Amino acid sequence: MLRDRVLRGVWIGLVAAAATAGALVGFGWVRDSPLQPLNTIAHVLLGSRAFYVHEAHPLVTPVGILVHLASLILWGVLFSIGVGRRRGVWLWVAAVLFAVGIAVVDFLVLPPRFSPGFETVLTRGEVIVIYALLAAAMGISAGSLREN
Repeated sequence: MLRDRVLRGVWIGLVAAAATAGALVGFGWVRDSPLQPLNTIAHVLLGSRAFYVHEAHPLVTPVGILVHLASLILWGVLFSIGVGRRRGVWLWVAAVLFAVGIAVVDFLVLPPRFSPGFETVLTRGEVIVIYALLAAAMGISAGSLREN
């Protein structure tokens, strides 16, 4: 049962990572730097140089993508374990509250060294859209899966 929830969480995390990465690239595209918001995530492992990479980079870009993917898979697994068999409106309430919780952890609990990084290049409204999209992706992907 736990194994099923973990696998379900990996799927939820992959869907959320794809959705939010697409939005990050879209917001970067508007600024003529499509990969910069994803590159900034690499600061967690590579330091502040990641904030200044606007183009595709052989080290920074893959590291940013992998950190983003790994963190959202972890959040997806925690979400899957936490929501259990909830469906319908309770699943959506859980997804929104969970996304708010992730934002609180990202911006208030973790030190700046472990923040996502994309908040340095996006507006506050765009950051809110990223977390709203995260909630929607988690809710949709969790709702589309049946638990055995």
